[in-house]
Amino acid sequence: MAKINNGNGKTINSQAAMDKAVKSVCYILRGDRAKGARLYVPELTWMFFLRYLDIMEENEEQKAKALGAYYSETLKAPYRWRDWAAPFDKTINWDEMIWKKLPGWKRCELSKKAIGSFLSFVNDELFPHMKDLGSATGASNKQSVMFHTKTAAYQQTKRKLLDECDLWCVMSLPQGVFVNAGAGVKTDLLFSRKESRQSGYYSFQENGLIN
Repeated sequence: MAKINNGNGKTINSQAAMDKAVKSVCYILRGDRAKGARLYVPELTWMFFLRYLDIMEENEEQKAKALGAYYSETLKAPYRWRDWAAPFDKTINWDEMIWKKLPGWKRCELSKKAIGSFLSFVNDELFPHMKDLGSATGASNKQSVMFHTKTAAYQQTKRKLLDECDLWCVMSLPQGVFVNAGAGVKTDLLFSRKESRQSGYYSFQENGLIN
């Protein structure tokens, strides 16, 4: 496992360290008595997704700059992880950090405001922005696939899976089938083979019947 420096004094350089970090986050989320695993597991999934999306995009941006190529981010400031979630250097002047948009600058800005400003930003600005991103005018294919399911890019991805990836079976499982594992989200299983064959779709109902 590659070493990950989060900028907060903690380094993840092994599977054991990652497991420990995840358990620590789950312990914090379990402290919210209004939520159980059914709710905080999807939240944790989003945290991982946004963090690694940011890592991936930073790497892609660096490669594009090295090649002199244009690069457009999926999420732009202040909605990137490095803006609102990354720890900020408290030794740097706050005004300078915000002006230069250094790592954690939005988090620094929110910390200067009233209690609850951080949560309001996530709920009232970040999530609505991501929800509307895929259907926004001029949205890229990557944005559409990641954040929307009714766009042409999504339909093209679906068609590519069916036509080019030898997808022969899609198994739609009922809601809550993995609830005992801590996740009640809807799940579809995709099966593909090297040899081409006609695709089939099977929907497993809660009463055990198969359509």
